[in-house]
Amino acid sequence: MSMFPTLQKLAPNATLLYDCFPGLLTKQTPSQFVAGSTVPPISAYYTTATPPGPCPAGNAVVCWQRFTGTDPITNFPYPSTSPLFAYNGGAVEGFGMYVIDQYFGFTAADPVAAFPGVIGVTSETNTVRGVSMTTLKANHFNHVQNDYQSGVQSHFLLYRNTGAVGFADLDKCCVDTWIRLPDHSTLLNSSYKFRTFHDYKTSGDFRYGIQLIYADATDAAAFHCDVGKIGFLFTADNQANGGLTSFEFIRMKSYSVDVPTDFFKSTIYFDRAASFSDLTTGRFIYRVNDQTVFDVNVNSVAQYNIDHPLACTFNNPDTDCVNRHMGQNSNPWQRLFLVSNYFGGVGGNDVQFELARLRIWSDAYFPLPNY
Repeated sequence: MSMFPTLQKLAPNATLLYDCFPGLLTKQTPSQFVAGSTVPPISAYYTTATPPGPCPAGNAVVCWQRFTGTDPITNFPYPSTSPLFAYNGGAVEGFGMYVIDQYFGFTAADPVAAFPGVIGVTSETNTVRGVSMTTLKANHFNHVQNDYQSGVQSHFLLYRNTGAVGFADLDKCCVDTWIRLPDHSTLLNSSYKFRTFHDYKTSGDFRYGIQLIYADATDAAAFHCDVGKIGFLFTADNQANGGLTSFEFIRMKSYSVDVPTDFFKSTIYFDRAASFSDLTTGRFIYRVNDQTVFDVNVNSVAQYNIDHPLACTFNNPDTDCVNRHMGQNSNPWQRLFLVSNYFGGVGGNDVQFELARLRIWSDAYFPLPNY
């Protein structure tokens, strides 16, 4: 499919729920500056030794930059109605950039003015698949530490209001993002080798993630690729800020599809399982430019366990993967981190994404292979 001829709201298998070109939406003034894990004023979160200085005790300041308006090309309004139910103002924003800062910029004196010192959020003119268009760029400046740091993140986020009248889960959904990521061959290494760019969380018990990964010597031998090749990692676990003891259900790697260096269509499809104990019906598909990277289902998980046993290395002890697609409390999808700057690579680097278009469908609009 090209960028523009698909403005219709129907496909053979699905209904188009939302469609926008984020670079054309209205960026509101950054707002909702709040302290991280406790509730002192923001000023208490910064030292004065090197203004603004790192936040004490590993805490952070978080804020929103809300995106609003009807898309001028697709005519879709802000996605607050059924079935997406994005928050629409109030104490919690619902759609736009969500930024966490532990080190730079959100000074107590004027956090709004300091916002650009943490992240550049700009609309740019780019050529995407031969079409000149306005795109969104989000560059989180200078991640100081190596590896993942929860106090330094930025996401283009759809935050669903699970308490809205008529709220229902997205049991099936398909999300397209046309994105460009920088070359990660120098941003990752064999010690600090992950970068999350898609991350979906329920209201407390389940998470999907798509990451870029650097092939170390072990991966190179297991997946028959060169050391240093950048590939993809899919994970499913229970880390959705619900206070559960950490457990990983699926960890699958792929080096068979190259990571594009220009804008590409990044597609996530999921079909949730009926319950936590249902290990047969759930399914997750990830595609790059319509090429399947992962088709996670009961059969592919069984084969992966044969080829790569005990792949869930975040468990203690390591375990095989299980085809789990529902959390233990059957919580609904709440926070869809549609594109993320969440960096587990080499410190001291800027981390960015560019986003050209977002589409959300009720189901897979493409034929689903049998399994």
